[in-house]
Amino acid sequence: MSDLSGSVSLSHQSWGARLFVTIVRILFSLFFSRRVKIAEDNIKRSTLLLSHLDQHAHARSLAKESLNHLGLTLYQSLLRSLRPQKDRVNAMTLKGLSWPDKLLMLKNQGIDLYSETEITSLIQAPRGIIFVSAHIGAWEELIMLQNLIERPLSIISKRMSIQWTQKLWDRSRGNGPTRIDHGPIGQRARRLTNALKAGECIGAVLDQHDPRSSALRCTLLGRAAATSPDLIRAALLTDAVIVPVFMFRTANARYKLHIFSTIDPRATLHNDESAHDRLQGLTQLCCDQIERAIRMRPEQWMWIHRRWKLD
Repeated sequence: MSDLSGSVSLSHQSWGARLFVTIVRILFSLFFSRRVKIAEDNIKRSTLLLSHLDQHAHARSLAKESLNHLGLTLYQSLLRSLRPQKDRVNAMTLKGLSWPDKLLMLKNQGIDLYSETEITSLIQAPRGIIFVSAHIGAWEELIMLQNLIERPLSIISKRMSIQWTQKLWDRSRGNGPTRIDHGPIGQRARRLTNALKAGECIGAVLDQHDPRSSALRCTLLGRAAATSPDLIRAALLTDAVIVPVFMFRTANARYKLHIFSTIDPRATLHNDESAHDRLQGLTQLCCDQIERAIRMRPEQWMWIHRRWKLD
């Protein structure tokens, strides 16, 4: 069930963050009003507000709060680009620490971890790990997973069409995870599978529209969504496990690192199931977990995306 009352106040943010967020909202209202309209339409056409009588007012309120969180993400990325050495979790302070000590270090850094899976067993297993996430909350902060798990992590991301914004984003990530975001498709696929076969980790968001003919038709919030099959196909090829993970903002400018239950392709194997049906089923399962995260904190998802283009 949707938690529409779970919004995070900006009052605990710095004055600089509050000012930046206000400017972002003004810019969107003046120059990107179409995107704001897309966000409101996406909210109203999803199954999120079925129990609310005044859907228009709730959609407008959620869209505004969503822009607040987008503004905070941009602000924090800007700070990292100006101060790339100021990582939220420093790799050197975590390396070699016991898991309880790592949790204490995270808490001191303002991050509360909640896991539905046994983390130490997951990390110690020789299989590759695919961290699946979405554009929700402080998703850019998830690059700290590389420091937490002490295992190589590569990020699959899209290159931005505007060069200066790409440079700013690159600088904000500093010496973070390796990115798989350029080169021919076949080359990127080989880098992805080779990393997983070597027991490394891959991180990616799976909540954007995939325009390719190979995209799978999945359901997200009651609507058909074209979804990339590449991550799940790689998991099946390399026997990697899939871990949905999200970084939510909480009160007092803190974060909640929420690790959902592991999706193990081995456990979903059925002898009478075709390869395509298995791929479709696992991809839909990932979309279901993303929907679950959105319903937990709907105001923190990036509703301005044109996620649903099939209907």
